Amino acid sequence: MASDLIMEDREWNDLDWKASPPPVGSYDQCRFIRCDLSGAVLRGYHFTDCQFSDCDLSNADLLGVVFNDVLFTGCKLTGLHFEDCHSIPFAALS
Repeated sequence: MASDLIMEDREWNDLDWKASPPPVGSYDQCRFIRCDLSGAVLRGYHFTDCQFSDCDLSNADLLGVVFNDVLFTGCKLTGLHFEDCHSIPFAALS
């Protein structure tokens, strides 16, 4: 379950998620650009109308994550188990 934190219309560039993760919560209309989320534990995060561009999400832990209308563009998605998400509506563009 996500915390009461709600982030809206924010942008993160070149973020190393494991070294400096944003607080657990709901992220609405946010953009993540060239961020390294490889191996990150994303439990409790809710992403709605967000965009991930040129990010590395390889082997991230998606158990219970919510992705609603999330767009992945040019991202590395190796080893992800989207079946572990709470909901799975997403689009992946190369």
